[in-house]
Amino acid sequence: AADIDMRIASRLRALDAVAEHVKAADLRGDPDRLLATHHALASMFDVLVLADAGGQVIADYPMRPERRRLNIADREYFKRALDAHGAIVAEPYTGRVITRSLVPFAVALRDDEGRFIGMI
Repeated sequence: AADIDMRIASRLRALDAVAEHVKAADLRGDPDRLLATHHALASMFDVLVLADAGGQVIADYPMRPERRRLNIADREYFKRALDAHGAIVAEPYTGRVITRSLVPFAVALRDDEGRFIGMI
């Protein structure tokens, strides 16, 4: 159990660290590059998804075209992370693209004024 707790904590810290450095321009520029440059996250998670403030998926890794058509604003983890101060781990759910049970980790992205601009 301690090993699992340690793995969860390290993933939450990694998400928080990335979120601290993301700027609004990163989301408007090349969001795929944003995900690709964070190799540590890619090694910790099976899937990375970047969504804009409205919940529209704008980048994913590994890339799956069908994921780009998704809006995740209705998902519990999106709503929880929006209100949280830092990364969260939420209840498992069944994916829309990968139709198996997934455990979501998420972190809200905020601009310099603290406004919500997106989510990883």
